[in-house]
Amino acid sequence: LCASLDDARLAYSFIYSIEDIMHDPHYQARGTIASVPDPRIGPVKMAGVIPKFPDREEKPIEPAPDLGQHNHEIYCDLLGLSAEELSALAEADVI
Repeated sequence: LCASLDDARLAYSFIYSIEDIMHDPHYQARGTIASVPDPRIGPVKMAGVIPKFPDREEKPIEPAPDLGQHNHEIYCDLLGLSAEELSALAEADVI
C-alpha cells in the first residue's frame, strides 16, 4: 500500500497505537518518549520535548510538582511574604 501511495505521489501517514509508538525505532532514536523519574512512583513514560534542535541543549523533563511544592518560592521569594505569614496562611487553610 505504501509503495502504491508513494508511486501516486499521495501524502499519507500511519496511525499508530501507543504500543506501536513505544516499539518504533524512529520514536526511540528521537527520544519522543522519555522516561521521567517520579520520586513517589518511579520512572514514568511520557512525551518528550519536540521539536529538537541540534544546536540547543535539551532540558530534562521533570515530573509535575506536588501540590504546594513551590509555595515558599512563590509566596516568600517572589511575593515577599515572611515565613511566618506563609505559615499563617497554611494554618488558616488558605493554601
